[in-house]
Amino acid sequence: MRKLLLTTAAVAAAIGLAGCSKKPPPESAPETPNTLLDSRDGQTYRTVKIGEQTWMAENMNYKTKRGSWLYDGLCDKDSLSYYTTYGKAFDKRYGRVYDWKRAKKICPAGWKLPDTADWNMLVKTVGGKMAAKTLKSKNAWNKWEEGSDTNGTDDFGFSALPGGGCVPNGYFEIMDDFGRWWTATKYTNVPEAGKWRRMNNFAYFRGMNEFDNITKPTGGGYSYRDEITERIDEMSIGYSVRCVQKNRTERRGSIRKRVRTTAAAAAANRLEKHLPIIYDTLTDERDGKTYKTIAIGGKRWMAENLNYETDSSWCYNDTLSYCETYGRLYAWNAAKTACPAGYHLPSREEWDNLAGSAGGLFFPLGGDFHHWDLAGKRLKARTGWNTYKRKSGNGKDNCGFSALPGGSRHRDAGDFGYAGAIGFWWTSTEFFVDSHALYRYMDNYHVNMDEHYGRKDHGYSVRCVADRP
Repeated sequence: MRKLLLTTAAVAAAIGLAGCSKKPPPESAPETPNTLLDSRDGQTYRTVKIGEQTWMAENMNYKTKRGSWLYDGLCDKDSLSYYTTYGKAFDKRYGRVYDWKRAKKICPAGWKLPDTADWNMLVKTVGGKMAAKTLKSKNAWNKWEEGSDTNGTDDFGFSALPGGGCVPNGYFEIMDDFGRWWTATKYTNVPEAGKWRRMNNFAYFRGMNEFDNITKPTGGGYSYRDEITERIDEMSIGYSVRCVQKNRTERRGSIRKRVRTTAAAAAANRLEKHLPIIYDTLTDERDGKTYKTIAIGGKRWMAENLNYETDSSWCYNDTLSYCETYGRLYAWNAAKTACPAGYHLPSREEWDNLAGSAGGLFFPLGGDFHHWDLAGKRLKARTGWNTYKRKSGNGKDNCGFSALPGGSRHRDAGDFGYAGAIGFWWTSTEFFVDSHALYRYMDNYHVNMDEHYGRKDHGYSVRCVADRP
């Protein structure tokens, strides 16, 4: 078995307007209803209609000056002798592999590199993410153990092949073992309590026959869960490309990578008029504290972080002045019951409603997390956020939500971090296992509001929402 690309990062893992061209580019004319002629180099590709989408049934093989490689030794001169044994057969059979930036632009006119939403539609049409077998070709997939068959049934004519990948200035790997195809969706930074990992040069790919799809049953040997996985990797890695035909709107030139919802568009228009913000107040009868509240999207939200003392709640750095500014940080179980009477910890859906009503643009990152472009800028307070690289981290606070960066408390050593830079807020929605729940976050150098999951014993801020409007 060839070893895996070491740079691959596993991730268990949507909407705005892009510019419009005045005249759509000419489409490549098909030779027959089931083939596509690429007018740039004269190559033809089989195509297949699956549900409402039309896909290329072969990997792209258009040559670029940089950022694409063939399985004939061009990835690494030291491997030339091995790959010339197979000759140019891999050229057409597997196509080329491309780095992400070339993959984004490589599809013929009228076609595009599919984003995670396009792949999600395909996966749903063929029966879900466990239906990789129905998309894989009937041959060419290596056996991992004697008697194990990892070939597919190719029920839809997609004919997915295990094209492997290429490390630039390195070598080809996992050919015949795994298939990996770039998506057009870029990966964004995800903060975790206690650390920050910068991953601006990563993007999502879809894979088949990945290692974590393989389970070892009692008695030895391997069995396969034919899963269509979603992971991320560095944009410089070379992976295969499958193009999908643009829909009618896209072919007219109105390419929409992110689409405003009607509610979000209406809210954004109102916000641009700078209508006055009218606050109400809430008095917590338990301790007499008073909070501003604001109506957004048919819901009444607290416009300040909760500052009611309970077990498993903390002031940042154990300093009272931080509680007065940012409110307290709560473990999830404490957060669930910390809100005043008539209010509750908001669910994932209620946070989505808030982001959309504030004029945020929903963008599908794939996987399990929600990303709202522009929502952070519109919900963050106008003061209180640290500068980043000489740029203000403050928001516009269009709705009066006044989000502040209260930071977090890490469960292990009780360490605090990120006050002034990142705000984390619990949702009431549990995630995957009993020990984790979803949270929302905003930071001082993005305009987004994003979602991730954390251990329930981490400490995050709480915003309460009224039980009734």
